Amino acid sequence: MAIHHKIPRSRGGSNDEWNLVELDPYTHAYEHALDFILFPGFAPRFDFRHEGWGLLPKDLRDAVLQETSRITTLSNTGKPSGTFGKQWFYNPHTLEQKMCESPPPGFIPGRLEASNETKEKMSKTRKGTRTKWIWVHNGEGVRRLLPPGSLIPEGFQRGSGARWWNNGIKTSFAFECPGPGWVLGRIGWSLNN
Repeated sequence: MAIHHKIPRSRGGSNDEWNLVELDPYTHAYEHALDFILFPGFAPRFDFRHEGWGLLPKDLRDAVLQETSRITTLSNTGKPSGTFGKQWFYNPHTLEQKMCESPPPGFIPGRLEASNETKEKMSKTRKGTRTKWIWVHNGEGVRRLLPPGSLIPEGFQRGSGARWWNNGIKTSFAFECPGPGWVLGRIGWSLNN
């Protein structure tokens, strides 16, 4: 399990208990990958060390790699990307917040903390949202995520279809072989353990 910030630290989220949630490796990587893809320039770069990276659908992994390449190209060409040189400012009278290079009239540096009411609403909307969906696979690389209460289609079985792989040094849980030299199984694991 991994600790995840509901409101990312890069967007002013805190380490307070209300903002932290425990997620399984897949869901943790999935949340960060979607954030990275859907909010280019405002989300932190995707950390490829996420334990669930190999579990993500191939099209999402490809999108993350493409966005990473785009950002790298921009930074290597000297053109600023999304948030380069920008910071948060807020107006203490209107409570409006903006990310920009210099403060608009009436704005001061910093971000406002969410109200307790907003924190509570966010906490309630996130509770239990990930545990009700079911992964199924057909053993041939086809995976589906089914909504709560769905019947498992014929020829499919419960589970993601991901398997343990190792290269003699590291172990990975992935849908496909991570690369040359990898074999099925975990290092130091047997059914007698």
